[in-house]
Amino acid sequence: MYKHLQRRTFEVIEKGDSSDWLSRVVDAFLATLIVANITGMCLATMQQVHSTLNTIILDIDKIALYVFTAEYLLRLWSCTTEPPYERAILGRLRFARTPMLLIDMAAILPFWISAGIAAGLIPAFISADTQHALLLLRILRIIKIARYFESVRTLGNVISSKHEELSIAALAEVILLIVSSSLLYFVEHDLQPEKFSSIPAAMWWGMSTLTTVGYGDIIPISPFGKFLAMAISLIGITMFAVPMGILGSGFVEEMERKRAGHAPCPSCQENIPRHR
Repeated sequence: MYKHLQRRTFEVIEKGDSSDWLSRVVDAFLATLIVANITGMCLATMQQVHSTLNTIILDIDKIALYVFTAEYLLRLWSCTTEPPYERAILGRLRFARTPMLLIDMAAILPFWISAGIAAGLIPAFISADTQHALLLLRILRIIKIARYFESVRTLGNVISSKHEELSIAALAEVILLIVSSSLLYFVEHDLQPEKFSSIPAAMWWGMSTLTTVGYGDIIPISPFGKFLAMAISLIGITMFAVPMGILGSGFVEEMERKRAGHAPCPSCQENIPRHR
């Protein structure tokens, strides 16, 4: 009976079987609570809303905290029914180190630390300002919604399968940012020492130029600086289009996998049959 209850709990809150009505109800409830909690957090920053709906927002936040804490504990309790986590202590520690469980813990732990310090149960090892800053970690709750939406899981699979290519593209963009910022620093520093005061300061210009945002607060004024800026802008358009192409091809491959009934292996990214 005990093992059956554990297994059933894990099936409902972790596996999310679409053919299981209880699992669908739980998923819908948790997804709705996440959306309501994040929406309330955003609305609370609006003064006109905060003054009228603050009590409701705080109540939703408390309910979300209790529910997400119970969800986290239930996941840890029931995970031992799965072969990789069968051992009572080591299995749960291994499960707790999975990415989504770490996000779950980060989203609830600061609240309980602050509550423990306020109640005198935990020594005040961090300042009040640090406690307040840690509460911002609740924004991580929005990542939890990936469990309940296939589109978000698809995006995660695409990024996971293309992480090497995306890493190479990101490295190339960082190199381009450093080189372009360094060039503009040496060309413009003598003419605009207050704006191009250092290479890191020039990186603000480099980032806004490479991403084609163009804030305009820092611009080159020398002829050679303007020429470099034009060339760097053209290169930036090309370089920042590369990750989009990589993600595009990843989405095509992921759709083909789904149509074929396969999924990428977490370790080698080879196609393997999906579990039904």
